Formats: sequence, C-alpha cells, structure tokens
Amino acid sequence: MREVTRNTSAVFDQVSNGDTIVVTNRGRVVGIITPPQEYSPQLAELIAQGTVLPPAVPGGTAALLAMPVLPGTARDSSADLDAVREDRM
Repeated sequence: MREVTRNTSAVFDQVSNGDTIVVTNRGRVVGIITPPQEYSPQLAELIAQGTVLPPAVPGGTAALLAMPVLPGTARDSSADLDAVREDRM
C-alpha cells in the first residue's frame, strides 16, 4: 500500500502497460490493480442483459493463479475455486 500511495502515477503507468499489481498490507493481499478488461460488443450486451456473467476474478484465471501464497501456507485449489464460485450463488 505504501508504494501505491507514494508512487501512484508510476503504479498506474505499469498497469496501463498491461501489468497487474497485487497490493498488500503487512503481507496480506488487500487488492489487485489490473488493466481494464475489454469485452466484445456482443459479450458486453450479453453481460448487460444478465445472460452471461463476467469473470468473478478480475484478470480471469491467470490473475487467480498469480495471487501470492504466503510462505509456510499450502495452496488449496478447492478453496480458491469455492471462493470464486461463492459470489455466483
């Protein structure tokens, strides 16, 4: 969070170049800054109609897999998937 506060323009320059920034506070992930996701006009219309749901995780599966795992903790894929699916129920 400190880096985002001190160097906001540099952080958003990185994001505008396609980078994804994981924001932490004392080692705990508190946010992810990603470039805006662009949808085709057809897909945007389907999302607006509620026919299709947008991705639950900004940046899609790649962003989910790129999320840091704290040292000493095991990666639990089932828990990750349950968390993603939870907001769709």
